[in-house]
Amino acid sequence: MDDISLKKKVLIVTLTMNHGGTGTMTRLVIDFLRERNYEVAVAHYMPYLWAKELSVPLWQLVYKRPSYRETTILGDVKCYQVGVRLPELEWARYVNSRLWSEVLDGYDFHMVVSGNVLPLQAILASGRECLAWIATPYLEDKLDRLKSYSRTRRLFDYIFDKPLSMLLEKKALSASNVMPMSEYTQQDFARKVPAKSFVKMPMPIDTMMFEAKDFSGFSYHIGFAGRFDDPRKNIGLLFNAVKLCRVGGLKLELDLIGADPTSDMVDEIKRLDLENVVNFLGSCERTDLPKFYQSIDLFVLPSTQEGLAIVGLEAMACGKPVISTRCGGPEEYIKDYGNGVLVDSNASDMAAAIQDVYSDEARYTSMSKMAIKTIEPDYSMEKVKNIFWREFNRTYHIKD
Repeated sequence: MDDISLKKKVLIVTLTMNHGGTGTMTRLVIDFLRERNYEVAVAHYMPYLWAKELSVPLWQLVYKRPSYRETTILGDVKCYQVGVRLPELEWARYVNSRLWSEVLDGYDFHMVVSGNVLPLQAILASGRECLAWIATPYLEDKLDRLKSYSRTRRLFDYIFDKPLSMLLEKKALSASNVMPMSEYTQQDFARKVPAKSFVKMPMPIDTMMFEAKDFSGFSYHIGFAGRFDDPRKNIGLLFNAVKLCRVGGLKLELDLIGADPTSDMVDEIKRLDLENVVNFLGSCERTDLPKFYQSIDLFVLPSTQEGLAIVGLEAMACGKPVISTRCGGPEEYIKDYGNGVLVDSNASDMAAAIQDVYSDEARYTSMSKMAIKTIEPDYSMEKVKNIFWREFNRTYHIKD
């Protein structure tokens, strides 16, 4: 690439870095850009509950102004935490404003890495080109959050938030270069904007970091990694499936990593008499994840919706078959009884699949080998890096 990259600065508009898969996606893009000597910063809306001093809810509009603050993340990456007016409205969090204009100024290239496309708004309103890497459609990204809202909040969302957000999603898809992360998301975007083609960029898996160990017999531990306190993860389904397995004579344990249990989870585990069966292992550094995957026999995804479920691919790279509900993204890479099993979203089907895989060690070994082979053709680091740089150069009219 031209030496111009040494002088250029890139701002990535994203979500908070502890936001599950989006944080992993953002770290990857930062690494790609820094490999070519770009100076990188990130910016995100700072959730109101975490920094009430930055944003202005409806009842404070008359006497308060939003603000932003600068900090660093990942050691030395500059980060802008931005407050907004009306944080109650999801579409308002990235709408063009004086603050967003100040944050965007001073950067040569502007990207978005996010769960949905709404963070593109301020960039597009400023007339700038934008390359975006997006995990999932807007509405699917939000459905389970809606379930936790009060009736009044749901009505408010239905009238004031959802219609405009869906309109803004279509506008953003039409006006920028959006790379969906999975076939599931790619097909949804193509239905919404059939005149455009969308180049899929999957999440690559570092096979030097996520590697398989030789199989030496079952540990009778299954696992899940991620923000299982998110309603979309549907972790209660997995609890019930484990209970059915144990009632059926399979004395396995469930290991969970990535969050702390909610009070509802603790109550559910007591009700199912699983206090000594479900192990909450807390959060961990990304570098510790391979050991977790290597310690379990199966990785299980009970989610109601996933844009891709990066954790499933990481587990496969470590030789672990994945059992998942039919929840979108995982359907792209799970082949029934090839490298995992797809099931309907009920505990009996999930338990039956778990028991079935454990019943035949030879078949398990075959599935483990197939899981490892799944990664290299479509999810290798080199392939994804090539897609990224091709689309980056095309978006910003850069010659190789």
